[in-house]
Amino acid sequence: MYYYLIDPKRYDGRNFESLQTRLLSLIGEYQVSGETARVTSIRRIEDLVATAIAHGCKTLVVVGGDQTLVEVIPLCKNKNITIAFIPLDSQSEVARIIGVDDLDQAVATVAKRRVVNMDLAKINDRLFISSVNFGFLEKQAQKPRAINLRALGGSKPQIMEFDIDGSYRVKDAFFAGSIINSRDVSLCPTGYDKSIGSPMDGVLDLVLVSNTSRYDIWKNRKVLGGRCFEVLSGSTVIRAKKIKIEAPREVELYISGLLVASTPATIELAKEKLKMIVGRDRQF
Repeated sequence: MYYYLIDPKRYDGRNFESLQTRLLSLIGEYQVSGETARVTSIRRIEDLVATAIAHGCKTLVVVGGDQTLVEVIPLCKNKNITIAFIPLDSQSEVARIIGVDDLDQAVATVAKRRVVNMDLAKINDRLFISSVNFGFLEKQAQKPRAINLRALGGSKPQIMEFDIDGSYRVKDAFFAGSIINSRDVSLCPTGYDKSIGSPMDGVLDLVLVSNTSRYDIWKNRKVLGGRCFEVLSGSTVIRAKKIKIEAPREVELYISGLLVASTPATIELAKEKLKMIVGRDRQF
């Protein structure tokens, strides 16, 4: 049984009602019809997921943005449910990672049912499939334009301390970093490290930018939106299953541009896997 959870708040286009009509037409055309429910101020995401589970849902189709998916995933923990994603946000990072694009292609992907078991990671108790990002460059990467030269000139690396798998510690001054389960590489330059960010390899990738120059950051400013920080000189890549950011306190941590926590925090692989429908052009 398909259950379509529709979150109209995440739509960044015009005339949502027209888009929803088109969606209903497509799911009929591709013969993946099912129950549909729309998020409102009264019908919250957690209420709709509970209803889907109570109704025997086998495939939960999240129609919304990356934030919708972040909220849905932990609610399906330990449930025998396959998740699909139809993005309403044209800037969706997850959509590019799993290889879905416009509405027509996304519904066709649901119908083809390429299901993979993806690693899940968690920050404190929040489950996610993409990456946790932090630091000066993260705030710049969230901006739609190139990195601001004035802000770059006044930037300073921040001393941070990490515990890696309880085995050793890393302490240095960093401009930015990512703890990656999977990532969008569409903005990465030629020569980026393709071994980083597979959500099926059983490890997380910690990428830190430390001993680099402001000139190198400026030179690579157009590709830093992809957060492929390893292209910068002086970057470090560490693979681990559990990473504790212990110092300093109150460093902001983001997933898909959304502030989700602040340090100190623990990011680790979860025991659970996520059964997810992906497209042919997925990035892993």
